[in-house]
Amino acid sequence: MKATTGMLREWLSLDAQGRIEEVILAKQNHNNYYMLVFSEFDPVENNVVKTKIITMLQKPSPMVGTICMHIDNKKSRVDTLWNLPADIPAPDLVEGEPVGEVGKSSVPMKDFLIHMRG
Repeated sequence: MKATTGMLREWLSLDAQGRIEEVILAKQNHNNYYMLVFSEFDPVENNVVKTKIITMLQKPSPMVGTICMHIDNKKSRVDTLWNLPADIPAPDLVEGEPVGEVGKSSVPMKDFLIHMRG
């Protein structure tokens, strides 16, 4: 059976939901924290993309290609702060001119990705 784009999105979504839930359960004794979710190419197998989940106490800056959530275990709340796909059309960013606050914060990520791909 050939997988469609919709099927792939659903599988990736279910995988991400399961991994995020694992992190939330593991950190249920922490009151408040932020969770940053992003993907990057595997350094060993460059045709494999790995999803990374990082937790932090301070709110990170918005970056293209990330999802950020605030977890408040006292109130049993998970609030999505942003969901910025990596493929946002931003022609000015490609030319080196950041677009607004989010564009400025994405420049280091863009430079990192360009460096990683060689």
